[in-house]
Amino acid sequence: MRRISPDTKLIIRDFLWIIPLVIYESLGTIYYFLPPLFGFFTAVLVANKRTRYLPLILVYLLFYEADHRYLMFGSWIFLFLFFRFIVPLMEDYIISRGVVLFLTVLISYVGLYCFVSLIYFAFGVEALSFSWLFVYYVFIETILALVFL
Repeated sequence: MRRISPDTKLIIRDFLWIIPLVIYESLGTIYYFLPPLFGFFTAVLVANKRTRYLPLILVYLLFYEADHRYLMFGSWIFLFLFFRFIVPLMEDYIISRGVVLFLTVLISYVGLYCFVSLIYFAFGVEALSFSWLFVYYVFIETILALVFL
C-alpha cells in the first residue's frame, strides 16, 4: 500500500512566491499606483475553489494588513464571512465567469473597507478615509483576474 504524501517540490515552489509578494507589497506602500492585489487574490481563491493557494494568500494578507493600517486578522475574518455567505450566492445565481471575477474584486475592496470601518467604529478608532484609488485598484485587479485566471 502506498502512502499519499504531499509533493514537497510543489509546496516549496508555492512558498517561494512569498518573497516576491512581500517585496511587491512593500513597494506598493511606497508607490500608490501599484494595487495591493487583495481583490485579485480573493478572485484566485474563488477561481480555484479555496484550496491550493490559501496558506500563501493568508500569509500575504498579514503583510497587507500591516502595511495598510488594518486590524490584524481582519481580512481573514472578512474572507471567512465572504466565502461563507457571498460566494455561495454568486455561484448559484451568476453564470458568467467574468462577472463573478469582477464582483469578487469589487466586493473584496468595498466589503473589506466597510468591515474594517465598522470594527474601527465599534472600538472608537479613527476610521479610514475612502479614496478614489479603490476604483483604480478594482479596475486594474479585474483586468488582472480576467487575464490570468
